[in-house]
Amino acid sequence: MTSKTTAPFSNLRWSKADHDLMVSMLRDGKPYKNIAKSLGRTQKSVEQHAYQSRLNLRKAGVSETAILELMPTNYPKRTRKQVVVKEPDGVKRPIPKQQPIPISEPTPKHHEIEGAMFERRIVELYVATAVSAIGVWVLAGAFIYSLI
Repeated sequence: MTSKTTAPFSNLRWSKADHDLMVSMLRDGKPYKNIAKSLGRTQKSVEQHAYQSRLNLRKAGVSETAILELMPTNYPKRTRKQVVVKEPDGVKRPIPKQQPIPISEPTPKHHEIEGAMFERRIVELYVATAVSAIGVWVLAGAFIYSLI
């Protein structure tokens, strides 16, 4: 069997000593990369084992604060670059003026239209329906005539 130091990808089981060393290094604030190097394992395997260990503690009913005290997550802090946008010399942008929002009268709803407008729309609907029905019958007749 190969040793841990020569074969980091050998899929070895975690011993109690390895687990304890990982926990103590996590408490000391060591990054996963250094822990993996000292254990002869990959960084991902150390991260996964720490995750699974925390998960088992959660299932056992240990509070989240106690879990993070026992095994803190030691991911490096990410810092974002501050981007400063400077205006070119001599260029001034105009400040936009706020326009008042016009108050418009409400548009009438369809069911509120009365009188001649309503009758005209009904007639238009009847005509459109009749024309489309006639068109369907003409097309059907032409189709039947073509079959004869």
